[in-house]
Amino acid sequence: MHKKGWKIEVLAWERTCNPRLKKWVEKIGVFISLEDYYEALTFTEDESGAIRRVKPLDLTTRKMEKDE
Repeated sequence: MHKKGWKIEVLAWERTCNPRLKKWVEKIGVFISLEDYYEALTFTEDESGAIRRVKPLDLTTRKMEKDE
């Protein structure tokens, strides 16, 4: 897809993303760390059983590839 001119974004958890994939996409596109959106992607339950609701997912502030 990249060779056909598509712009590439990879959204992944830092610790689980293949290092070669991350290095490649940082050269030709954009790597978006899901850690930056943790509160919108997960919910937690504390010791009392209270559940923290997730925040709405907003990707409008994510890094964007610069136009060439």
